Amino acid sequence: KYSINLWGDEDDNYRNIPLIKRFKEKLKSNSNPLVVNIPNSTYSFEKPYICISEYSHEQRKSWNYPNGWQELVDHFKEKYTIVCISKEETSLNGVVNNTGQISLTERSGVLKNAEFYIGLPSGLSWVSNLSETHSFIIHGGILPSYEFNNKVTHIALVDSEYCDGCINKTYDKFLNKGDYLLTFECTCKEKISSSMVINTIEEWLKK
Repeated sequence: KYSINLWGDEDDNYRNIPLIKRFKEKLKSNSNPLVVNIPNSTYSFEKPYICISEYSHEQRKSWNYPNGWQELVDHFKEKYTIVCISKEETSLNGVVNNTGQISLTERSGVLKNAEFYIGLPSGLSWVSNLSETHSFIIHGGILPSYEFNNKVTHIALVDSEYCDGCINKTYDKFLNKGDYLLTFECTCKEKISSSMVINTIEEWLKK
């Protein structure tokens, strides 16, 4: 319905302006947080379920910890049904495969009834947020303050020896050589372990 350009002008560095602020400016919305009417999903499972997505359309946002996603699945699958909801195919074992070309309306309905969502800085994370489902976002390179800040737990190593928010800068010492916008990999994403993600979620579940 809308074509929204979030890129900045030459004198307006978009990397330093939170996305939610840009969305509100473009959509002329004062709602905080943004409110969307999400339909209920017809999906049902025997156990409570969580949603995950291993992908972002940008390589730089991938979580590169070896076998990290499978270790998350192996940890949570006894308590929850785990539903993969990315457009891209998954090779994970022990999950419900709900990948493919499925409408955002249906995706949002599935997310609305999930116990929580685990993903990357991506469009699905925003859909999860608009569905009012708590999101665990695995960050690398991008500052958590750049994303939404309600109903979310950011898992990142910002301000550590590995990461200083390189994606929010025009130049950074941690960047590997390659196309700045799409193809470089943030080395900090390899330092976020599956145990760090699991422990963060388990602590949240205790609250």
